Amino acid sequence: MNALNKVFFGIKPTWPKIIIFAIITGVATGLIMMAPPLEGTFVRNIGETAEAWILFALIICANCEKPLEAALKTFIFFLISQPLVYLTMWPVYQGFPWHYYYYWFIATIVCFPAGAAANYAIKHGGIVGAIILAIPCALLAYMGAGFAETALRGARGLDQLIAAAFCFAQIVVYVVVLERGARDRAITGGLAVVAAIVCLVVTLVGGPGSTASYPVSTPGDYTVSVADQSIVEAQMTTDSDLQINAKGYGSTTITLTAADGTTITYDVTVANDGLISLTER
Repeated sequence: MNALNKVFFGIKPTWPKIIIFAIITGVATGLIMMAPPLEGTFVRNIGETAEAWILFALIICANCEKPLEAALKTFIFFLISQPLVYLTMWPVYQGFPWHYYYYWFIATIVCFPAGAAANYAIKHGGIVGAIILAIPCALLAYMGAGFAETALRGARGLDQLIAAAFCFAQIVVYVVVLERGARDRAITGGLAVVAAIVCLVVTLVGGPGSTASYPVSTPGDYTVSVADQSIVEAQMTTDSDLQINAKGYGSTTITLTAADGTTITYDVTVANDGLISLTER
């Protein structure tokens, strides 16, 4: 417990420390995403999902004295770290992938009010503070439920269980360390438990929900037909890409038919971890 208190309340978050922390996490994440031995492991979640970044943000917010300080330092941390992830991966993307960074830029802007709110919740407590802290806990419950659901389906079992445990462990730490009293802990913890149960049920019942877009080998106007729509749905985008939405697990075929009758056929598979793979015949 003393070590956790030191992490969340014993660090003076000076601007040089925030900037160095942002540079290290951004560059390290980019390098992790390019390391072949780490492909398909939970370690790469740092570049794909938000659970590690929630931890980083709350460490900053908890160590700041005032809401405005937390808002500014959380905002700057993400404003530096997230572009650095993609700049580090420049050789992979052959440039800066604005279409990916767009979502993190929106998240960076949200971090300004969110950082202020989190700092207020941690420093002042109370029912309002407990409800505010329940928001990141609910997000972690959502992600943890997704990892657990993937593990239950037998895909990357141990790896996904570790990822789920990391999410749920954070919830426990935030409830125990960041909350001040039994009532606040009960509110935050109770809301997190409800969110975890609901999310797990929804993910188990609702299917994978993953989406992917693929460029068509011969661009044009096509009619799209799917052999088994219980597995995927597909449509052409305005950019002439084939967009696939996973509805279930298994394999099926997608046929694109042009106006002159020529066709392109794809074999598509939705794996147990929700990943979509596409092969042109």
